[in-house]
Amino acid sequence: MNILYLSDILNVHDERLLSQFRAAGHTVTLLTFFHRAPELPKFIADLGLTIIHEKYATYPDGAGASRWRLIRAVEYRRDEARACLKIKEVMRRNRFDVVFANWALTSGYVAAHALAKPLCLFPWGSDILVWPKLHRGFAERATKALRTADLVVCNSKTAAEEAKRLARLRPDAVEVLPIELDGGKFEPRPRNDALRAEWGVSDKTVVISTRPLKEMYDHPTLIAALAKPGMENFAAVLVGEGNLRADLEKRAIDLKVADRVKFAGMVDNEKIPDHLAAGDLYVTCSRSDSASLGLLEAMASGLPVVSSDIPANREWIADGQSGWLFPGGNPEALSKVLLKAAENEQNRQEVALRGRAIALARADSRKNFPRLLARIEALSKAAKAQMQ
Repeated sequence: MNILYLSDILNVHDERLLSQFRAAGHTVTLLTFFHRAPELPKFIADLGLTIIHEKYATYPDGAGASRWRLIRAVEYRRDEARACLKIKEVMRRNRFDVVFANWALTSGYVAAHALAKPLCLFPWGSDILVWPKLHRGFAERATKALRTADLVVCNSKTAAEEAKRLARLRPDAVEVLPIELDGGKFEPRPRNDALRAEWGVSDKTVVISTRPLKEMYDHPTLIAALAKPGMENFAAVLVGEGNLRADLEKRAIDLKVADRVKFAGMVDNEKIPDHLAAGDLYVTCSRSDSASLGLLEAMASGLPVVSSDIPANREWIADGQSGWLFPGGNPEALSKVLLKAAENEQNRQEVALRGRAIALARADSRKNFPRLLARIEALSKAAKAQMQ
């Protein structure tokens, strides 16, 4: 197939999807309006794609816009209209079998306005679970993208149900397919004592997180949990970066746990399995999620997981069976769950094995990505049949 792939964030989700499309032998043109950094991420150049990179002053991130609200809105709409015209231009010059758009509020929305067909939309989670609840405009944009799409692919039942509710979609228009977990790469490994020594936590129970240091992922709750009584033998390693790092470092100092909170920084995805192997437990305190890739990678790696008790996480974790749940935002509750999880190594390993089995059975891309390709190919054939 000849695929037009639309995304403006270009992170690990895109890397996984683009790699799988290319590995399956498909021709991919990436059209992106990315301007989060001066250059496109390195993995893009390594994939052998046709790349069309357009930069606008304000779209899609609003960077460079006027500080005056009304003018800022006009500027954004102007650049968004330019993005729609660019999509139309690219589609006029090329014959694509399918358009694959990521993120309902940006790429999905402009693809819908450009009447890009047949359109497969992949909302990542907060674009339909969080943002539409914050502002009517976001809800309208998400709804437009969802209703225009010929197929909506969600990586959790939670997201799929919200997509159906938000846009009143037919059940057969939404497919639940977690398609990003590389079950061949994320598997149990011997404990990485070298990294533990490098972090200075060899004698601790190491709790690891691979979530971005952003408000949504609520790292302050984890740091506060370390300050609770009985937690002196625990250390947390935060893998990733984000705008809250300085605040989190200060919080660790204020709570007198800075010696037990290690910031590993941004780590190449190829090295994430090594970092997971250095942990004793994996923790996510997220306030909202669809299917957390970090959580699934930890489960597939045989790492026992502790997670905030939110609907999407309950799809993977039966409390005490395939992981442990705690009420989100509650450091005391988290500390008690961590202590419980750490007290019995045999039980912890049994829980980890059940979690790994669930992740591989339901989320392994080696099983699920071929299913996605089959749906997309059927979509393309149906569109061609209608044109005849």
